[in-house]
Amino acid sequence: MEFSKWSHLNNDTDTAVKYVKKALKADKTWGEPDFILGWYALLFDMDNAEVYLSQAIEKDKGYLLHIINNDICQQHPNIINNLTFKYSNKNRNLSG
Repeated sequence: MEFSKWSHLNNDTDTAVKYVKKALKADKTWGEPDFILGWYALLFDMDNAEVYLSQAIEKDKGYLLHIINNDICQQHPNIINNLTFKYSNKNRNLSG
């Protein structure tokens, strides 16, 4: 993940995405790579941002709050609303 972030800071988007995809394969239970891929997708106008962000939440419910509070994600309120609705309803159904 650090190589991905470093590549992003050096404006090397292709390499940043390549490294985060490697991290995604390395640990399928870790939500950070999915969050970063979703964040890159929003930042660079790529496809599947909501899918990646959703996968991060599936792996770690704490990512919903992270997404809600993230400056880049906040520029996409429709995605935040969709994810909040999906996961707040899922939690309600589990407790009831």
